[in-house]
Amino acid sequence: MKMGTAGNDLFSSDFTTGDLSKIQPIVRVGQFISVAVISITGFAIVISTILKQTMHGLYATQPKLWDRVDEVHRMKAAQMLGKIKGGGNEIQETIGFLFNLVFSILPNVKAITEFEDDTVDTKTFFTKSLPSACVFMFIGVFIFYGYTAKFGEKVAGFGTTIIDNYFMQIDPIEWAAKIPTSFARLTFSSDNALGDHEAQINKVAKKAVSAYLSDINDVEKDMQTRLALEIEDWVRANMTDLTLYTDKNAYSMTYTAFTTPAKTNNDAVNGVTSNSGRTYQVSFQEAVNYFKSGSALSQMDTDYLRVDLQFTKVAEKDTTVSVTSTLTGGSMSANTSSGVITINLGSLANDNGASLSLSSKDGYLVVGGEEKKGTVTMTTSEGDTILTYTGTAANVASATSNASNVTIKVSLVYGIGGKNHQVTAVTTNSSYSGRSLLFTPVSNSTVSPWTFGENPNEGSSSSDNSGDSGNDDNGDDVGGDALS
Repeated sequence: MKMGTAGNDLFSSDFTTGDLSKIQPIVRVGQFISVAVISITGFAIVISTILKQTMHGLYATQPKLWDRVDEVHRMKAAQMLGKIKGGGNEIQETIGFLFNLVFSILPNVKAITEFEDDTVDTKTFFTKSLPSACVFMFIGVFIFYGYTAKFGEKVAGFGTTIIDNYFMQIDPIEWAAKIPTSFARLTFSSDNALGDHEAQINKVAKKAVSAYLSDINDVEKDMQTRLALEIEDWVRANMTDLTLYTDKNAYSMTYTAFTTPAKTNNDAVNGVTSNSGRTYQVSFQEAVNYFKSGSALSQMDTDYLRVDLQFTKVAEKDTTVSVTSTLTGGSMSANTSSGVITINLGSLANDNGASLSLSSKDGYLVVGGEEKKGTVTMTTSEGDTILTYTGTAANVASATSNASNVTIKVSLVYGIGGKNHQVTAVTTNSSYSGRSLLFTPVSNSTVSPWTFGENPNEGSSSSDNSGDSGNDDNGDDVGGDALS
């Protein structure tokens, strides 16, 4: 498409394309300068690299000779040209002077190498410098023979070819004509559905309509809403028996919709259960001409619209939380003369893998509101778990004489379901014999009391029973009247 008339084209190539023939004087000057700079630069890089390696190689062949030359060159002019003062043989002094004169004539090779400060070993230098020298030589040759421009020409040719073959082939008028269709807001009967089943149908239907319109792209705007409702009814009919799987609390759904050039065999993914029953797959398809779209495209006679669904069972939510609690129960006996209180907690064997263990031997007997330190041990006798507190006779006598209940501050750990729960105190008396051990939370009001062998479940109390569907088996009967 051109903008404007032949004589009024703002983007005419006649004045938007470069032409060197129009600026020949400038081109000739620029060419001379460019060739001179490139020639000098490339030549200098190559020759300087060669000379550097040559000078270092010359020094490496006779390092002692060039070290002596360097020493002579460092002498003062008066010392080098005059007769060296000091006692000694006149002949030796004359010979030394002649040698120094010869050395002073030789160029100071060491001074122009990296060996000048005696910090670089010759072997190490050549090992490290030869690779970089090769790179510098390559750069010099690359510049001198014009490969920079040749490389740039290839890159530019690649880029312009892409523009010519792809970008320039786009018809903006045709693309703009599709905008109203592409951005049309389709309405479905299941929009804003509150139920899980209709909400899942809505998702699948929108995906299916999108796949259909991508393949059959000449559907008029006024036909698209009617087509969307028709495809939605088709999806709903195929998902009628899937209400068990569209429950979001029980299964997660992944879905895809696409068109195929012919009917496909979907037996491998239709009505298939896998992963020990945790995954269920469904697939359904229909010819695109089954739906009234008004399209005249050739693929209306061949293509199929296909939808694949996969439902994966959602893992049950773990409602077990770490809870700090106190323990009530057990059968108590006290020996006031020895200062020992024994609590028989009964048999702690159970089918849920629950356990009770002692994490510290320090225990505190509550006497008149004060805590009296003692030692706590936990043992097993004839299948029963025995908790023993040992303190002073006076404290034990005082705590058990008039009190109906005895409380010992302890450090116990109740373990179940892979989680540990701290137990900070045990309250007991002789009347608790034979009753269930009851755990009472001390800091979490959303957890009901529970008995030994049960999980402390958050949200299981009657005041906050709003857990996820599928987790109600943890029960309203958790806790109960364990001591009745």
